[in-house]
Amino acid sequence: MNADGWETQVQTQAQIGTTSNELNADAVTALLQPRSVTIIGASERSRWSRTAFDNMTGCGFQGELHLVNRSGGMVHDRPAATSCEALGESCDLGIIMVPAAGTDDALRDLAAAGGRSAIMLMSGFAETGAEGAARQAELATLDRKSVV
Repeated sequence: MNADGWETQVQTQAQIGTTSNELNADAVTALLQPRSVTIIGASERSRWSRTAFDNMTGCGFQGELHLVNRSGGMVHDRPAATSCEALGESCDLGIIMVPAAGTDDALRDLAAAGGRSAIMLMSGFAETGAEGAARQAELATLDRKSVV
């Protein structure tokens, strides 16, 4: 990843839960000690989804674990909602693993549902060149505006 992409990622992570450069203690707690986690983009076909799910269920996470898949149905032997808003409750942490084209919608959905922090596992941004770097900068702006 190029230096510009790394710098943007670090800057975005430092601003979680704020609309300024100040770190919000509640948002950091939601990120590091979540009471509820939603895996957004949960899928039987994704090893990342399976690994995140197995780590949450197998390593003693005591909070609520929700799955979101646009198609709904069953994922990892659990029902999956079609969106974060469809869950009907907020979550402390959203783990977003959707294609680059769907990141804006996923982040907006998480924010609209009251999500407080996010970890984004994806590619197709600054590491792909100037166009990807521009998309990453747009995403960082959306992140700040949505207060996730």
